[in-house]
Amino acid sequence: MFVSSIIFALVVLLGIGIWVWCVHAQRMAVLRAEALLEKHLTPDELDHFNKTGMLRVPSQLTPGRVYAVPTSGFISVLENNNMVMRLCIHPRAILAGREAVLAHKMYIEAAEEEYVRRAVIVWRSASTAEQALG
Repeated sequence: MFVSSIIFALVVLLGIGIWVWCVHAQRMAVLRAEALLEKHLTPDELDHFNKTGMLRVPSQLTPGRVYAVPTSGFISVLENNNMVMRLCIHPRAILAGREAVLAHKMYIEAAEEEYVRRAVIVWRSASTAEQALG
């Protein structure tokens, strides 16, 4: 009976230790992600992102187009401030904190055509759909 109580206590302590380690590792990952954001975003981009929860990434291919990338959820594609599409696309790996937003920004800036081609279009305005067909 005494031995089983000791084993139980050790298992509980081990479980608590693993939980504390996981919480600490997650917190450190989020801090690294925030440092990456500060390094790769301009102060204006970071300020807007912090205030709105959206990072605006201007298109390099289509004048007036902006990708509004939220921390989670669909990416809104705006043209001249009108939403024309909503995209579903996610990094393959799970990224800490708001690091996924930075991954979207870099992907859009490096390979915008591929980014849109790989995304699932979950909504498209009627005028954009007509343009795609015509």
